[in-house]
Amino acid sequence: MADTNPTPSIESVPPAFDPSLPVTFIFLADPQQDRDDDGNYRKINCSDLNVALNTLDSSNWPTNFKISCAGQPIGKINAVFFAGDMCQNGGDRSAKDQRERRPPTYDGGSELIKSRSLYQTGFDAKLSDVDLLKYDPKYFGLGNHDFQSDYTTAIGWYKGRWSLDFSLPENYWRYQMWNFISQMHTGYRQPLLPYSNPVYPIDWQNIDTDYGKGTFDYENYSLNYVINLGPVDIYQLHRYGGDNNNGRQDGIGWLEGKLAARGTTRPIIIVQHYLFSQTIENGGVTPSWTDAQRNRLLTILSPYNIIAFFVGHDHTTGPLPNSVPVPTLHPTRNVPEFRPGCAFNQNFALARVTPSTMDVLYGTVAEQQVVWTDGANFPVPIPNQ
Repeated sequence: MADTNPTPSIESVPPAFDPSLPVTFIFLADPQQDRDDDGNYRKINCSDLNVALNTLDSSNWPTNFKISCAGQPIGKINAVFFAGDMCQNGGDRSAKDQRERRPPTYDGGSELIKSRSLYQTGFDAKLSDVDLLKYDPKYFGLGNHDFQSDYTTAIGWYKGRWSLDFSLPENYWRYQMWNFISQMHTGYRQPLLPYSNPVYPIDWQNIDTDYGKGTFDYENYSLNYVINLGPVDIYQLHRYGGDNNNGRQDGIGWLEGKLAARGTTRPIIIVQHYLFSQTIENGGVTPSWTDAQRNRLLTILSPYNIIAFFVGHDHTTGPLPNSVPVPTLHPTRNVPEFRPGCAFNQNFALARVTPSTMDVLYGTVAEQQVVWTDGANFPVPIPNQ
């Protein structure tokens, strides 16, 4: 009998970029929409930021920084990457979702609806008072605020697969936000329901999920993924690579396999929420990211051609760049870490990568206009073949 819910073909996934041509992407961290947002300033700031960012493709690269593309047209924005904390309190709760819908069609709570209105093209429940960031595809990641909350629901998250299939109340936020990642990037099937297509599909082979089905079960798959963006691979590791808190699969085996398959010379950017330059032992604010956890991840990455870390979590703008020593790399070198600051304070980064060079700009907004604050150029290492 034919499968009435076929797995999407890879033709539904955006084609890989030409590795010989430059690519440009926007990087955002910590939109952190809040259910208790006094005056909606976070929503308003992110909306105004979107208005400004929507002009980039018709603007030129600035000439007052040492970048390789100064004065040239910025042109097409190839992708947008997020480094987590889409929401302040796990997305907030939606009673309507829980009563009337199934996970493929959940809108999420009030916080998640704000974020989806700001960033998801074609969101049916879009708020009318925000401006959408127009560039696609967008690639989302989760951070610590997406999994935690200052309050807990009285009942768990309805998994929608069979009668009375609820999570524990304290895990409501985790299931809701991983379901959001599935809605955006994998889609999934459930019994007696049509296949749910993702908004921004990722090739099944490039995301840690159950092949052909998709999942919101973070205890079974990490939902880490990699995007081939032409001259560079960009890995999304969510809170941090190796995170196994609250029963989450750490994704390390998946990461090791993908890195090995692509080889040691392929340029790589790592996107995650937590900083490589901060752990609890050296100024970090969270006890769940330690020297040991960071060093474990750096050891796994060390044989490979890591050209940059793009991170969030710290809402202030970091120095450009803030170098992270990776002593086991051969040869030993520092890897630049980029932290533009939080999106709800209207901070962002714009990056351009070619086979030989990487330009990164930090920017903010004044009266819905982009204001460039810093910029620099970095070589893309070409290891010995």
